[in-house]
Amino acid sequence: MKPILWSYIGVLLINEGLCCIFLRLNEGVIKGRIATVPKSTKQFYAFQEIPYAAPPIGKLRFQPPVPVSGWDKVLDTTKNTKICYQIGINSTQENEDCLYLNVYTPKLPSSTSSTSLPVMVFFHGGAFAIGDSKYSSYGPQFLVNHEVVLVTLNYRLGVFGFLSTQDKVIPGNNGLKDQLLALQWVRKNIHLFGGNSSQVTIFGQSAGAASVGYHLVSKKSRGLYRAAIMESSSVLNSFGYQRNAKHFAQKIASYINASVTEEATSEEIFRVMLRASSTEIDAAADKIASEESYNSAQLFQGYYFAPVIEPDHENAFLTEKMFKILDRGGGAKVPVIVGINSEESLSRNTDINFLKRLMKLYDDDLKALVPNNMNIVDENAKVEAGKLIRKLYSGEDLLQNVAAAGIRYMSDTSFTRAVIKFASLQSKYSDVYFYQFSYDGQVGNISVTVEGAERVGHNEELSYLWRIRTEATNNDLSAFSQNDFTTQHRLLKLWTNFAKTLNPTPEKTELFQNVIWPKVLPDNDFPYLDIDENLQVKNYPKNESFRGWERIYEQYGNGNYDTY
Repeated sequence: MKPILWSYIGVLLINEGLCCIFLRLNEGVIKGRIATVPKSTKQFYAFQEIPYAAPPIGKLRFQPPVPVSGWDKVLDTTKNTKICYQIGINSTQENEDCLYLNVYTPKLPSSTSSTSLPVMVFFHGGAFAIGDSKYSSYGPQFLVNHEVVLVTLNYRLGVFGFLSTQDKVIPGNNGLKDQLLALQWVRKNIHLFGGNSSQVTIFGQSAGAASVGYHLVSKKSRGLYRAAIMESSSVLNSFGYQRNAKHFAQKIASYINASVTEEATSEEIFRVMLRASSTEIDAAADKIASEESYNSAQLFQGYYFAPVIEPDHENAFLTEKMFKILDRGGGAKVPVIVGINSEESLSRNTDINFLKRLMKLYDDDLKALVPNNMNIVDENAKVEAGKLIRKLYSGEDLLQNVAAAGIRYMSDTSFTRAVIKFASLQSKYSDVYFYQFSYDGQVGNISVTVEGAERVGHNEELSYLWRIRTEATNNDLSAFSQNDFTTQHRLLKLWTNFAKTLNPTPEKTELFQNVIWPKVLPDNDFPYLDIDENLQVKNYPKNESFRGWERIYEQYGNGNYDTY
């Protein structure tokens, strides 16, 4: 074995082949590994499971994260072994001690070059209830091949990350505060990995995109990033916000200790939750999820444990309604890419019989179609609003009789409507580039067709950006069509161009068919880039349904919105 040292960097060679690499951080020395891009000889450096916070256990449970204090011995960061507790998923890797991040870089600093690379920090999705940042879940090979430093991270989920008593006892939002601490870690350390701390783009998908939106409206995150990418969600999506957090805090505490009643104080709830084992809490959360699934007609109104508006206190991440912040221009004024897949709920409704049963619930109770954020008090008005919503999708027919109508309603009310509204509000104050991902390729790995609905569901774009799962079928795109390969290359180039230049199409190129992606402006025709087999600039995404919703909000909504 023969070590080579460059200042604080060491590389270990075994039989003249590169094995591992050592890097000195402020907290201590870490050992990473050298990986390769699939079907290529190109290498990059992988540092997996670097602690960015002290383990949130014991007295630190349900508290904001505390920076990690450091370590004395060399820390092995060559594999992922821990994920945060998940709702409804049992894994031997689940652990309260889960606040780790991964850094992937195509090059490290050297004494011969002062050049640093743009940084992309990714927040995973999963409804704030499931998900992780493992190498096998979000393989970095495709993105890191485009000369960016990539950071992925775990943050507390479900009850561990978002329990709230809606007061100062357990204010909530600890999962978002985990992300905030990770961003602060990036600001402090990323130069050691060849990254430029002043060129950070935060991006995410689904709940990860909602997380990006929360950082845009929180003053706590200001200055830690310069751009944002949001895939298939926003801070205005109702599933990512909980209005009744105290109810669910009391409910889960009562499952753990039957003496907890609806009259229990926040302090009593906190004591029960602090004394319980992690497995008891996990089991109680699973029970809530199982029970609430029967109320699925209203589930999109807010998952059980999700971000909240906190009371005003020193560590508060958010104390004001998100819609209000955006509407008055109080969010971060940074460039944003934001968009949707053409039929977000397609992949969630592959069981047409289940969809029909769900739509029958709506047909039987039209009030259930109406978003809570409309703040309609009068029950008759709510029924009338429900009639208009149903008519928007199924005309004079019942929703249960038109499968595509149900899917389009679920797509719009769970995802699309709020994303378009976010873009409209944000475009008054910063550069906004809107997209619709419409390419129905094999790499997307979902082949569902429903007549009358679009063809690209939630999550499908991820396989073009990431090496998904260990047994990934997207390792070798030579097995797919040329259109799949071209679409992947386009998506990667658009995202990384934006991270590098703050413009996804800084110049006309053959790859982009000489298309320049225009910005959304308050006084233009809401242009967006339709990413299909060909790239096309179109106007007004989901125009018919979105304008219909706008009219319904204007007629029946009582303003003072939090989500949309």
